[in-house]
Amino acid sequence: MPEHHYRITVDKLEPTAGEGGLESLSFFASTSHDIFAAISALRGRFDCSTCHATKVALGLSLMNEVLGAHRDRAQQPQLAVSGDA
Repeated sequence: MPEHHYRITVDKLEPTAGEGGLESLSFFASTSHDIFAAISALRGRFDCSTCHATKVALGLSLMNEVLGAHRDRAQQPQLAVSGDA
């Protein structure tokens, strides 16, 4: 069960033509592990920058949660609905 909750925000750095501003999106995500601890572990283990460690840890964490949710859903039996009751 996910126990770490985050708000992820992505901002486009180049202005969008005709929009008069920058594009931005934000969403909430939950993971079963601490993303900040994963970033720290990656930095220490692979001697990489915080930027690279953050990209890897965040991408893998979000992908893991989404794939896990779909896997759980795919393993649940489907109930057939029919008009013959």
